[in-house]
Order: sequence, then structure tokens, then C-alpha cells
Amino acid sequence: MITHVAAAGEGRGRVVLRLSPLARPAPVALDAAIRVAQAFGSEIESLYVEDRQLIDLAAFSFVRETLPSGGATRALVREDMARDVRALVRSRQSEVAEAAGRAGVGCRGRSVSDEPMRALAQACSESGPWNMVALGEPVAACGAAEIADIFAGVADMTGIVIVGPTARISQGPVVVAVEEIERLQPTLRAAARIAAIFGGDIRMVLVAIEPELVAWMEAEARQMLEPGPVRIEAVQLASDGESARRMLRASAAGFVIAGFGGAVAPADDEPLTHGLECPLLLVR
Repeated sequence: MITHVAAAGEGRGRVVLRLSPLARPAPVALDAAIRVAQAFGSEIESLYVEDRQLIDLAAFSFVRETLPSGGATRALVREDMARDVRALVRSRQSEVAEAAGRAGVGCRGRSVSDEPMRALAQACSESGPWNMVALGEPVAACGAAEIADIFAGVADMTGIVIVGPTARISQGPVVVAVEEIERLQPTLRAAARIAAIFGGDIRMVLVAIEPELVAWMEAEARQMLEPGPVRIEAVQLASDGESARRMLRASAAGFVIAGFGGAVAPADDEPLTHGLECPLLLVR
């Protein structure tokens, strides 16, 4: 699939930033989403999915609220809780809109009451196939299943922008992990856009288990790419992609791009964001 996000006004997609009902968006996650939108001349839509179960809990008499002033508690009122949640969401979406505005990125907010995965799929399908999903919360080591579910359940997206618990806003090269030579050119185009915003150069890391395949990929890449600022590295993997993951985590990158479901970012293992200190774009 093309690693692409539709430009503003194109009507074919945008960056959909999913907000958590329980926490503010992490600054590094918000920054990454905005920079990706800048890179593609796109817009951002902040999406909040209302947790109906959380609000419905207020109807039960045994659910109590602890007051900020101390250990005292009081009964929850469903209508009051719903009003407070709506106010909180408006505040968070205003924060996103202000940050996007400072970067010259168009932004709109949406709140829906639905099952989270269905809401995300619906939001992407409404504007066409060239959407990028960004998660507002850091993805912990236990988040592999959720990432896999998003790739499986949201058809109209080209990738997911995520950050890990140790990620921070920093400058550095855009490092691209390539496991299939046919992905090189489209991924490089996306990397060039992102590098222009992040202010770094591009490192193309070619990875495979078989040494003959690594050598062939490197030769092909050097023929396909004009001599210039793209640095090409070849990495032979062991039995899995852990050696490449260690290299990416130690690369001092400002941004990493990798294909989801391969050796470097497997669908059934801890996310590559675990231990990675920069944003990560996982592409189909």
C-alpha cells in the first residue's frame, strides 16, 4: 500500500488522532501527529470515542467519587458525570486545535458514542482511503494486540503513528527499515517528506535473514537510488528481527518508519516502540 496521507482539501483522508477518555494526549504523540500532517500538507481530526460504560457506572449506588479535598466521597450523578466528561473532551480537543494552529495545520474535532474500533474505522472510511491514524497515548509493551486490531479493523488507513513510554521530542535522522525491495521507493518518498519537517537526513536500513538476500537488496537499492543524502545500511538478521530492533532503538533517530507484520515490527510481539525514544510510523 502507498504510504500516503491525503492533502488538505483533497477530500481523500487526513491524520485521525485518537484521544483517550482517561488522559491528555502525550506531548510527543501530539507533536508527531502534527508533524506528519505538516509533511503531507494534511489536516488533523481529533477523535474522542465516548465510553458509555464509564458513564453508565454512575447509575449504580455503590459507585462513589473521591473528592479532591481529601478522603471524603459522594455519590456520582450520571448527568453530572456526562457533563464533566464533555467539558474535559472539549478542553483536550481545544488543546489539539491550538497546537495544530500554531503549526499551520487545519484541525477539527469529533466526539462519538460507539465501540472504539468501529468508530475509528467509520471515521477513516468517511474521508477516503488515505488516512493516517495517530494514537494520543503512548503504547506500552502490552499494546501489540491493539495495534494488530487497528490494522485488521481499519481498512481506510495507510499506517499508524505511535510513540512509546520513553519517547521524547527530539531531532535526528529519519530511519527506514525495509524488508521488501518493492517497498523502498514509496517508503522513501514518505521518509523524504517527514525528514523535511523533522530536519534530519534519511537512513535506509535493509534487513533480511538470508545473507544472499541482504546483499541483493543492497545492490538493488544502490542502483535504484541516486547518489545523495540517503545513507544505505544492510543488516543480516538472526532467526528473528531482534537485532534490527536493537539497532533501531540505539540509532538516535528522530523518527522511524517500519512495515507492520514483518520481522522488525511483528504483529504478535511487543511493539517496536518499547524502548524507542522517537515516534514510529508503522505502515501496511
